[in-house]
Amino acid sequence: MSYEPDRTDMHQRVAEYIVKILSERHPRDLPVEQPPRFRLTVNVEAAGRIGLSLPPALLDRADQVIE
Repeated sequence: MSYEPDRTDMHQRVAEYIVKILSERHPRDLPVEQPPRFRLTVNVEAAGRIGLSLPPALLDRADQVIE
């Protein structure tokens, strides 16, 4: 199972920071932001191999389920 920031969104935010820095804003003046979206990926096969049973509610909430 992994819970991580949405990479597409992160790439877009990095590009926005680069534009701000190149337009002569000092990096120290830029705010530190927390990613607004996260992705939950669940590997059902790996969970089964180690004897875990995952509740259906968790699988319903996952962005990606690996069978």
